Amino acid sequence: MLHGWAASTLATYSTALRLYHRACDKLGLAEVDQAPVASEVFTHVLMHLAGSVSQFALINLQVAVRAWHLLNQLPWTVNAVLYPKVLDAVCAMPPAPRVQHQPYTLTKLEPALTTLSCNDPFNVTVYTCACILFWPVMCASEITVPVLTQVDLP
Repeated sequence: MLHGWAASTLATYSTALRLYHRACDKLGLAEVDQAPVASEVFTHVLMHLAGSVSQFALINLQVAVRAWHLLNQLPWTVNAVLYPKVLDAVCAMPPAPRVQHQPYTLTKLEPALTTLSCNDPFNVTVYTCACILFWPVMCASEITVPVLTQVDLP
């Protein structure tokens, strides 16, 4: 039955299954609750992932977990009527707020760069990348605008 799916589908499904199992582990769900999965447990996993992954990823997650159940001959008990409503609700949830960090400045970059050895090719590469990327990233705010409507186009 595994050969019935294309390689690209299997790659997408494996990524979605990894996401599912990582979410289950973070929630502390026992393996017996992960398969066969109950509607309530699957909804809980979706709510946990809300705001951190795209709607496309959540849809792939559902399809992959369902295919995984089918492949392992496990019953799929997720409520087919309730699931689209849950998916709509989860996709409408805003992402979790992120902690604001102080911007990187030369005073933060210099101590990190002084610990690098010039005799190690990896360290030289890291130093070069940091130096090359630092300046354009710092100047990016000068050439971007916060809101697209602020652009004065001819």
